[in-house]
Amino acid sequence: MWTVLLVEDETFVRRSIRSGIPWEDNGFTVIGECSNGEEALEFMSKETPDLVVSDIRMPIVDGIELLRVSRQKYPRTRFVMLTVMNDFEHAQQALELGASGYVLKLYLTPDKMAEALLKVSQELERELLHSATLAERLGALLFESMEPDAENRAKPSPLPAELREYFYMRVILHEWDAVSSTIQAGELASGNRNLLACSRKGMTLLLSRKPFSDTPHYPHVSAKLSPSQDIRSLSRQLCRRLDELWHNGKNGGYLLNGQQTGERATSLPWALEKAVLHAFEQKQTLEMTESLKLLWAWMAQECFPAALARQNALNLLQRLSSLSGQAPTEGEFEAALSHEAAGHTLVRLCVDLLERWRLAAYELSDHPDLNRVIFHINEHFQEDINLVMLSSIAMMDDKYLSVLFKKKMGRTLTQYVIDLRIKHACRLLRETDATVSEVAVSSGMPNENYFSRLFKRETGFTPSAYRQR
Repeated sequence: MWTVLLVEDETFVRRSIRSGIPWEDNGFTVIGECSNGEEALEFMSKETPDLVVSDIRMPIVDGIELLRVSRQKYPRTRFVMLTVMNDFEHAQQALELGASGYVLKLYLTPDKMAEALLKVSQELERELLHSATLAERLGALLFESMEPDAENRAKPSPLPAELREYFYMRVILHEWDAVSSTIQAGELASGNRNLLACSRKGMTLLLSRKPFSDTPHYPHVSAKLSPSQDIRSLSRQLCRRLDELWHNGKNGGYLLNGQQTGERATSLPWALEKAVLHAFEQKQTLEMTESLKLLWAWMAQECFPAALARQNALNLLQRLSSLSGQAPTEGEFEAALSHEAAGHTLVRLCVDLLERWRLAAYELSDHPDLNRVIFHINEHFQEDINLVMLSSIAMMDDKYLSVLFKKKMGRTLTQYVIDLRIKHACRLLRETDATVSEVAVSSGMPNENYFSRLFKRETGFTPSAYRQR
C-alpha cells in the first residue's frame, strides 16, 4: 500500500475525504491528517508519505508553499492538490512546481479521485523500478522479514543471484543517515566495494564479501551465508539474537550454526503505557518512575525487539513532550548500548520532562533559594505547611523569608498557599463530583467549615454555589 497524508484546514471536508474515498481499493492507505502546511511539514519530518492530498488555500502555510518546500526536502513524495472554481492560476502553479494533478472540490467524487490516484500510483511504480538499487532491494527483502507476522506469510527466499558473492551478513542496532544518503549504487561511497548496506527501522544491515574484522560500537550480530540459505529466515534469527544481546547487556558476535533464538512479543500492553501517561499527567514522579520500570522490565522478560524498544521509548517521550509542552532530549538514547542502560536513560529523561513541566507552570522569582520554597509549596500545598519548615528549605531566617517572599512575589506566604488551595478546590468543584468535605481534604484544609468560610471569603461564593454556577 502507498501511504497518504491529508492536508485540509476544514475539518468536515478533511473527514469527508478520508471516509468517502475507497483508499485501499486504489492501493493507498491514509496515515495522517493535518489542518495546514506547517503541521504537514512537521508530520513529514517524522514519517514521509508517498502521496500528499492537499488543499491549496490554507492558513499559516498554504498548499503551494507546502508543495514548494516538500519538493526540495522529499522529492519522491507526490502531490494531488484540491482547489475551487476560479482558482486555476494556483492550480497551474502547483503543476509547474511538480504536483501530479489537481481535483476540484466541487467535483470530488470517488471516481475523480480514483483517476488521480491511478496516475500517482503509476508514477510511484515507475520511480520504484527506476531507483531500485541493489541495496534497496536488499533492504526490502530483509526488512520485510522483520514484520510481526512475517514468519507466517513469507515464502522461503534464497539469496538472489546478484548477491551470492556476498558471504557475510551483519545487523547493527543503529540507523546511520549516511547510509541512505551515500550508498547510491548499493555500495559504500567510501570506496569499499566489498560491502552492501541498507539502514532503516533503527537498524543497519550489511552484506560483505569478506569476514567482518571490525567491532562496531553499537550492539551487533553477524552470520556467514550460504547460497541456498533462506535469507529472510536468517535475518529473523539475526534480529532475535541481537535482541537477546541487547537485553543481556552484551555487545555482539557471530550467530553460530544451529543456534536457536526464542520467540518475542512485538507490541506493548496498553495498561503499562497508560500507567506511565496517567502518572505523568498527574505530575507524580515516583508513580511515573515505577510505571516506567515495570514497562521496561516487561520488555526484558519478553525479550522485546531492541529496535522496537528504542522506538517505543522515543514515541513515549514525544507523547510526554506533547502533554507538557517541553522539548524532549532524544539524542542520549543513541549512547545507550543495552536494555538496562536505555531504561535508566528513559527514566531520567521522563523525570527531566516532568520537572521542567512543573517549573514552567509555577510563578518563580529571581531568587534561587526562594524558588526552592515555591517549588515545595506547589508540590505539597495539600499537606501541612509551616514557616519553620519552609525556612529550613530556603536555609534562611523565618522572618527574613517572610519579608523576602512578599517583596519578590507581591503577596505573603500565607496568601500564596491559600491561593493555591482555592485554585485547586475550584478545579475539583468544576470537574469532579467530590463532596465539599472531600474537596476540603484534598485542598489541604483542616475541616469543611473552615474551608467553606475561606472559600467564600476568597471567591465570593460558597462551594455549593460555585459548583452550581
